[in-house]
Amino acid sequence: EVVKGVKLLLKNKGVFIIEVPYLIDFLNKNLFDTVYHEHLSYWSVSTLKNFFDKSQMIIFDVQKVPTHGGSLRVFVQKKAGQNKVTINVAQFLKKENSANLHKITTYQKFAQKINKNKIDLLTLLTKFKLAGKTIAGYGAPGKGNTLLNYFSIGPELIDYIIDDSHQKQGLYTTGKRIPVVSADRLYKKRPDYLLIIAWNFAEVIMQKHEKFKKMGGKFIIPVPVPKII
Repeated sequence: EVVKGVKLLLKNKGVFIIEVPYLIDFLNKNLFDTVYHEHLSYWSVSTLKNFFDKSQMIIFDVQKVPTHGGSLRVFVQKKAGQNKVTINVAQFLKKENSANLHKITTYQKFAQKINKNKIDLLTLLTKFKLAGKTIAGYGAPGKGNTLLNYFSIGPELIDYIIDDSHQKQGLYTTGKRIPVVSADRLYKKRPDYLLIIAWNFAEVIMQKHEKFKKMGGKFIIPVPVPKII
């Protein structure tokens, strides 16, 4: 329906540009926790080409952009459009064919990779907890709830989660019901470890709370493999 509307509105010289999460980055970077109610589709140029072909439209260029861990910017025109198809389109299609995106085994291996990530992180957090260490989390985004619930990480492992949004403070995470608090708690309670749940902003968070590290605290980045900093 959207494309029908686009075709109705678009002039022959017009260009329809969309940006979507890229399937190859999703698989390679283990971005499973980006999947939640508003992020359900992860695209390849191959699937988009098939889709627009059926709608009598042409993808004439593709660009890679860093949004959300890796996205595609796709340029589409009517069949009567005047833009020449760039070499980028063929290069992306070739790369995707080599990545075996059309084979079920690719996604089975992806699932195995996620499960290994889960086991490794749970083992690490449990080891720290049994040693009497305290663990807090940082960031309560939507993707964080995917990670916490699928990995079965609850208040038995994480005491609380710090988030800079005043709208989230004083509430609980969905499913696991871990309390969300302000950054003040970080320096009052001084946990031994800080699990960066909003790991895509890890560098910014670590720079912002360099004082925490100087006080002896350590950061844990959970994805794609657990890493202690």
